[in-house]
Formats: sequence, C-alpha cells, structure tokens
Amino acid sequence: MRSNPIQSLLSLLVPVIAIVAILLCSNTSFDFISHKAANINIYRAVVILGIISLPLILILVSNKDFRQQPTTCKLLIISTSLFVISLNFNLHFNYIFTCVFGTGLLIYFIFNRKYYKPNTLHILLFVYTAINALSLLWTSDLKSGFYWLKLQMAFIYFPLAFCLFRLDKKQFDIILISIFRWMILFAVLSVCSWILQSRALEIPLSEAFIMSKHMFVGIYQPFDVVFAWSNFYHPTYISVTLMLGLSIGWYYALKNNVKGYELAFYTLIVLLIAILTQSRFMIVAWLLVNILFVVYMLKTKPKLQWVVIVIITLIAAFALAFYPNKIKNFFSDTVRIAHYKAAFEAIEDNPFLGTGLGGMTKYINSDNIVYQHIKDAQIISIMGDTPRNEEDMSILRKQVNIDFIGLNPHNQLIGDFMQTGILGFLSILSIIIYVSYLCIRQKNQLLFCFFSVFFLLMIIEMPLMVENGIMCFAFMLCLLNQYNPIWERDTKH
Repeated sequence: MRSNPIQSLLSLLVPVIAIVAILLCSNTSFDFISHKAANINIYRAVVILGIISLPLILILVSNKDFRQQPTTCKLLIISTSLFVISLNFNLHFNYIFTCVFGTGLLIYFIFNRKYYKPNTLHILLFVYTAINALSLLWTSDLKSGFYWLKLQMAFIYFPLAFCLFRLDKKQFDIILISIFRWMILFAVLSVCSWILQSRALEIPLSEAFIMSKHMFVGIYQPFDVVFAWSNFYHPTYISVTLMLGLSIGWYYALKNNVKGYELAFYTLIVLLIAILTQSRFMIVAWLLVNILFVVYMLKTKPKLQWVVIVIITLIAAFALAFYPNKIKNFFSDTVRIAHYKAAFEAIEDNPFLGTGLGGMTKYINSDNIVYQHIKDAQIISIMGDTPRNEEDMSILRKQVNIDFIGLNPHNQLIGDFMQTGILGFLSILSIIIYVSYLCIRQKNQLLFCFFSVFFLLMIIEMPLMVENGIMCFAFMLCLLNQYNPIWERDTKH
C-alpha cells in the first residue's frame, strides 16, 4: 500500500500553514481553558465529532485500499482506529469509543461468525486479572479494590474481543497509517493550543523554553497550556500514544508507505511538544524510539550498525559519568524513594499475599513515617521559616496539617509485588518476558517499540493502576499482536 503523494503533501502543508498563520497573527488568542469550563457539552461534541471522528474518516476514505474493503470490514477498521485515537483523551472518551469499537466489532462478527481461541498473551492477561481479583479476599480497602478491578476488566474483554476477528495485512496497515496521520493533527493542535492559550494568559512564548520546571502565571503547568484544547493533560501518558505514532511513522516510512517528510515533520513536532511540556519521559522515549529505528534501518549494513551502537553506548556512558544525578533523578526522586521504602515495608510484612488490590494506601499514606521528611519540606515551604531544631519542627507540624497524597509506589513490578505478593509479581513478569519473546520471535518492530516505551513507563510509574494506562496496554498489546510475520515473508517474495 503506497502512500498517496497528494494526500501526504496536504497532510504536511496544511498544518505547517496553520501554525505559521497563527504565529504571524500576533493578536490572535483563544482561552481554551475558560471556554471548556463554560461550554463543556459543546466542547465534547466538537472534539468527538469534529476532531476525532471526522478527520479520521476523511483520512480513511482517501485511502484506496480502505474503499475496497467490504462494509463490515470498513466498520471494524473505523471503530478500531477511533478507539486507539481516544487513548489521547480522558476515560470518559475511552468509554464512549469502547462502545463504538464494540458496536463495529459486533456487526462484523454477526456477518462473519468466526471465533479464534485466546492465544498465550490473552491467557497471561486473564491470569494477571484473576490474581488481582482473588486478592480482594484480603484487601484492606475493598471499595478501592473493586474500583480498580472494574477498570482491569479491560484485560478480559479486550483479549476476548480480539478473538472475534483477524486483520489481514492491508487492514492492519490501513489502521496504523491512519492513526499516524491523525497523530500529526493531534500534535499540530497541541502546538497551536500552546500559542493561542499562552497569548490568552499573557504568557510570553519564550517562557516555554525555560528548561527549569516552573508554573505559568502561578497556577498552570506547561502541559496545561499545550494540551489546553484537550481534556487529558498528563504528558507522561500522552507520550505513549505520541511515541506509538512515531513508531508507526518510522515503520511505514521504511516501507515507503509514509513519506520521509511526513516522518521528519512529526518527529520534530513531537520533540517540540516534549520541550514545551518539560516532560523528561517524553524526551527519553523520543530518543529511544528514534535510536531503535535507526539501528533497525542499518540492519543490512552490520558494520555501520555496530558503529552507531558503539557511538550511542559511548554517549550513554558519558552521560552517566558526567550527569549521574540528573539520570538518577529521572528514575527516582525523594517522593519515589519514600514510596519504595513503604512498598518494601509492605512486601516484608506479607510477601506471599500482598496488601490486596487497592490496599496499597495502608502503607502509602501521610501517616507513614517514611513520608515525614517530604511533609516537613512542604511545611517549611508554606511557613517560610526554617526550624532550628526538632522541637521547633514539632511546633510547625502542629500549626500546619499536611495530608500527603499517594496511591502507588510508581513502579509496576514493585507495585504488583506489594499489592498481590509473589504471584502478582510473577504474573506481570511473565507478561513482560512473553511479550519480549514475541517481539524477537516475530521480528515485530512495532510491538517492540511500543513495549519498550511502556516498559520504560513501568519503571517510573505504575501504569496498570492508571485508567489510561490500563486501556492503552490492554488494547495495543492485542492489536499489535495481530501482526503476522508471514506478511513480511510474502512481501519479500
């Protein structure tokens, strides 16, 4: 499936012209934040219909291969693509497009009536969910446990849904290339939002390039401004979908299904978003994806490939030698270190059963002594007075009540060990090992890049205890697992 040159050119020219026009019209501004709050229903309708659905359908219908698909396959392709796109937004939109995906899938199944056995990956996801469900028997917070189990049902119904269909190569390509082109729109809208919202708040655009973490006009984080047009602001989780788009762009550019200038534009605009949002994770993930594909691109030139690997290794060694604290802070800061202490305290108390699903707050809470130094730092910041001794500090603690909020230890493996004991730890470890094995056995570059980014996220966060993280992990593993290595062999012949 070769890319349409006119479509590819328009997908680049239109957003470039839009950004340039907004920059040149220096008096143009728009307060997305205020307008969303005042017109929430209109905003949702505009985003769902005008930004998510309509552009995607236009991208799809411009594709000759899509137009040649049977009607039921078209519905399946549209509903699958829409759900992936919805991962850029909050859980409310995820639920809406889960229903859209389910409807498209049901219509497809009624006419095709084929069912495939769950594969090993699906079974591992079932086992992981079953262990979490079983742990409700001893959790210290049953209400929280049922809430998280409800969300983790995605590990059941998405694998079962993917047992109702198999994508062929053309359908797989149509879905992913359409997602890539829509992600260009998402990135462009985010840059336009940064310009227009900054002007509305009277923030100089140059202030976004100050690399130290700081607030805009006292209350807004940088990502609040960049994603002001959207309804999901966490740059770490948006990074996963942005890097998915980057991986898709690289993969299909190497197959000449995506133009090189499309990939170059998306690569640069995502880097700009990473800088604007001051997201360390996004920058590291951006580097990771680009390095993986550069190394892969040189597979036919092994000597040059090894030269590149050596250079990258030397640069990494240099960074470790001269900037050890910055690298250490990426993986662990004072809050994470305290979380780890609380987690290992829980693991030591009950290594076999854990706290039970939702029960981590028994240890991760403001009353745990491991968080006292964090609370003290906040008290001193509020009072503006440094105590001379412990007695003075005790007086300040009585004057200011700090309720430290924490839900998990910000590490997936540690969190599962803490929450569901040795069985939970082995379960998530089995998924990690098996997906890594699949990537190697199938030579599945897209799954490998997605999982590499997600595994990096697992080291610094606990994404399977975050709504968007659960949805993204369950759906994308099942979708990318539909890749068939036979396609590559057929292409070569």
